[in-house]
Amino acid sequence: MKKLNAYLISILFVLTGCSQSGTQNTDFFTIDVTEKYPKKDFILQDIFDVEYIPLETNDEFICEGWPLAIGEEVVLTRNSTGTRDLFVFNRSDGKGIKRINRFGESGEEYLYSYNSFLDEANGELFVCDRKKILVYDLEGNFKRSFDQNKDASLQDLTNFDAESFIWWNSSFNFNEDAVEMPSFFITSKQDGRILREIEIPIEQRKSPVIMWREGDITYAIGPQNKSIIPYKDEMILTEASSDTVYRYTREQTLIPFMVRTPSLQSMDPEMFLLPGVVSDRYCFMEVNTKKRDAIDTSLALDRRTGEIFRSTVYNDDYSNKERVDMYSIGKNGNPDIAFCQKIEAEALVKAYERDQLKGRLKEIAANLDDEDNVVIMLAKYKK
Repeated sequence: MKKLNAYLISILFVLTGCSQSGTQNTDFFTIDVTEKYPKKDFILQDIFDVEYIPLETNDEFICEGWPLAIGEEVVLTRNSTGTRDLFVFNRSDGKGIKRINRFGESGEEYLYSYNSFLDEANGELFVCDRKKILVYDLEGNFKRSFDQNKDASLQDLTNFDAESFIWWNSSFNFNEDAVEMPSFFITSKQDGRILREIEIPIEQRKSPVIMWREGDITYAIGPQNKSIIPYKDEMILTEASSDTVYRYTREQTLIPFMVRTPSLQSMDPEMFLLPGVVSDRYCFMEVNTKKRDAIDTSLALDRRTGEIFRSTVYNDDYSNKERVDMYSIGKNGNPDIAFCQKIEAEALVKAYERDQLKGRLKEIAANLDDEDNVVIMLAKYKK
């Protein structure tokens, strides 16, 4: 393990003053992952403004609708199987704009497209194909490509600013013998140069991924939380092996946000604290225990009072208390949007037939067929 630089050592010194579970200590909060906090239900619409975008369905635009990025004018989605198409839709009305298929093995094509992000200001789409980044315009025309560190595994690529993007190195999650290196990197959009390494203080690497073999097949189960969570003009950075979750500012300052207790290094089995959706008042998170039969615990931190709850969030546009996952974030850097998720048309049609929908969602479902494309739900920060 590399020596911590003086700045990171100073952070560790500050953290030693943190002692009370569920309380705020100057600039950060303490979370006891073993405590049985009181239960509290939340209504999504009380926290966020909610918008729905039904994606157009026609012969060219038939897609699984996994959301990759929400821009000011466009929505970028992907397929997870088959041709690995990328789809660009108009955000205002969900009309299909472009279906992009650059699937292949040439120098201008990709084999994998699930790790992508949108730079709407420059009209560019970045696709991470293992160790290589390919850049296209929004018509799917190839512009350039560059290679990344051969020892790293690039995940959670996120637009950082006009010149750069940020990503998480997940190489250790599936390989305990991975080369030791920093957790996060900021990279030039133009030529792939590493502009900054972000090193998180870690005593020993711990992976939240559970792996086991049955015969010749290796299985793996891991959390769905993102390690990079854009929050307005900051990034929430989570390195699962660290006891501290950090805020990372546009001025490239690393600031403690939450500290978990007891230390991960002292636990067997390990219990990982993994943040999800962040709002102006709340931070939703999961406590993930590294056991195959364990049930994750959903928590909500009230950033105003320091209170912590075992949380369930419901979408008020359903009359039957439809739960909302608060860890699956698919918005990729839009400063006005907290998160987005897809809702399957088939599920909406059934809910409509049972008279379980209200408002705008009911209006949309009234015109859906169960084989239509998905509806994208946007949760936007309240003005």
